[in-house]
Amino acid sequence: RHPAHGRTEPRWSGTQRAVRRFGAQIVRRMAIGGEIFLAADALADGIVDRLVETGKAFDEARSWAEKIAERGPLATEAAKLMIGVAEGEEDAAATEALASGFIALTGDLKAGVGAFKARQKPAFSRS
Repeated sequence: RHPAHGRTEPRWSGTQRAVRRFGAQIVRRMAIGGEIFLAADALADGIVDRLVETGKAFDEARSWAEKIAERGPLATEAAKLMIGVAEGEEDAAATEALASGFIALTGDLKAGVGAFKARQKPAFSRS
């Protein structure tokens, strides 16, 4: 349910992403039929990837977030982008983000921004 509008339909290309991930029949049942899935059915259909005891979801989510936060942030971001590409959801955005990230790790970013601010021609490295 969208909190600002009180609507239940998917937003931001949600139906397209959901069909690619779960299949059209599951999405029809949710989006057109308004079906609410039992936890075990949602797990079996791949809508969720794990179940926790009632009242334990916040603790489980916090524990998962802490594990992710301990990992290298650049590697984590790269993995998220690559997974998005594999799912067919992030091709253009991932390509741009990975290329930009690569450039940011070189001296070219600093040289380019510095030259732009100084209104000079940048001295990029060639190696």
